[in-house]
Amino acid sequence: MHLMIPFASALDPHFEGALRELELPNLSHLLGRLAPAGEVGDADETTPIPPHERFLAHARGITDDHPPLAAWRLRAAGHFDPATGTYSLALSQTCAPTPGQAEKQPFVIPVALGLLDAEGRELTARMHVLTEDHETLTFAGLTAAPVPSLLRGFSAPVILDYEYSDAQLLTLLAHDTDPFNRWEAAQRLATGRAIAFIRASDAEVRLDDAYIEAMRGILRHPTLDAAFKELMLTLPAETYIAEQLDVVDPQRI
Repeated sequence: MHLMIPFASALDPHFEGALRELELPNLSHLLGRLAPAGEVGDADETTPIPPHERFLAHARGITDDHPPLAAWRLRAAGHFDPATGTYSLALSQTCAPTPGQAEKQPFVIPVALGLLDAEGRELTARMHVLTEDHETLTFAGLTAAPVPSLLRGFSAPVILDYEYSDAQLLTLLAHDTDPFNRWEAAQRLATGRAIAFIRASDAEVRLDDAYIEAMRGILRHPTLDAAFKELMLTLPAETYIAEQLDVVDPQRI
């Protein structure tokens, strides 16, 4: 087992003082059972490259001062063949060139995934490690097109490109066993509706029944933690919505 510990505090003396008084017995117990294996580079919070990116670059044998940034995109597309009952999930990874690195080598991207049926029942769950530019996973013995739940637990620091339909997102929102992907589904649903309202400048802002019922289901869920419900019901940040627009109108946002 490997445990990566990034720098997690500010250099400000007030933060350092707070950390000295912070008690984390479970973490202390775990650290007591492990032996340090060394540090990855000489970095602190002012380093522009985050620690997880430096660690992954080091694991790939890249030890220079400018490892590839994890502006990595994971593109996924699914296709179901009803004649054979087979679902194919095509995965590909890309990263735009950066100074000194015109061509990016494939990165190691752990993809935790699951497949759900239309009723929200989990059909399968697995971890796949993507090491090539393109790979295709095949799942047999299905009776209908499943709903893919990708990058469960934020298994890799990448941007996911997958064209989810509203029906698929509503299924993930209501039934996915992974909290991160349930939250991500809620964010995608809210973002899509916000952008539609912004672009339709003369239209009345009115939420559709499917979205309202989905949020009502989260609010009334008997077992979800109250703090998690709050996260699920929180709208995307204005800055994030602005990033999705070609022309930004602050007043409309």
